[in-house]
Parts: sequence; C-alpha cells; structure tokens
Amino acid sequence: MSRKCVVCNHPERNEIDKALVEGITLREISGRFQIKKSALHRHKQKHLPEHLLMARESEESMRAGSLWEQIEWLRAKALSISRKAEEKEDYRAALAGIRELVRIVELTGKLRGDLSTQPVNIVVNPQWIELRTKIVTTLEDFPEAKARLAEVLGSAS
Repeated sequence: MSRKCVVCNHPERNEIDKALVEGITLREISGRFQIKKSALHRHKQKHLPEHLLMARESEESMRAGSLWEQIEWLRAKALSISRKAEEKEDYRAALAGIRELVRIVELTGKLRGDLSTQPVNIVVNPQWIELRTKIVTTLEDFPEAKARLAEVLGSAS
C-alpha cells in the first residue's frame, strides 16, 4: 500500500507549491513548513507538474471566458452608444459606433476561426474561372470590345 503524499495533504499546500515553483530551495521550504526535504523532492517530481497543469488549464479557461465576456460587453456598449448617437441624429458618431461594431464582429470571427486571414488566390477560384470564361465567350461576337478589354487589362498590370 502506497503512502499518502505529505505535501499534498499539508494544510499549506498551495504556499508550498508556490515556493517550489518560485525556485526556493528545498532546505528553506523544509524549514519553513517543517517537512522533510525528501518528501518535498518526491512531491515536486511526482505531483507538482500535474497540479500546475490543472491550474494552468483552469486559468486559461477562466481567461477565455473572461475574454468572451469582455468582447460581449464591448459589443453591447458600442451598440448602445451608436443607438444613442443615432437618436440624437449625430450620424458621424453613430457611424463611428457601427465601425467599432464591425471591428468587434471581425475580432470575434477571427477568435472563433470563422474568418481566415490567409490571402485568397483569385486566379484559381472556380467562380472567377467561370466568370472569365463567360466574358471571353461573350466577347467572341465583339472583337473590338474584346481587343479593348485585353488592352485595358494589359495596361492595368
């Protein structure tokens, strides 16, 4: 039967873990909390990483929730200000509020992964290929327009 970890069951475990993470020597921690260095060493090797991982995941989860709450609060605030400005017929301020709402929606889309920040290659886009084919086919009956279009597109580059 394995023994219970002295540090894990210590009433001041959080303070001990904090001291271990901060790099305080085992001798100092041992003296401060009246725990053997060997027990501290075992705890540090076997239990501290797991404990820290759970704490980090919990902290990240709280921060993420907090981030979404902040974005929602900003969205509500921008919407409220924009509506008030519009009611006062201050359209410049109302449009500024709408611009901020657009930025918030864009940020939300990026964070959720709904918006890609990768460039799009239009040359291989199926919709562009279909449109280009229709333009060329349509201009077959109008050689002057086709030549003019080719001239304009050639000078645009």
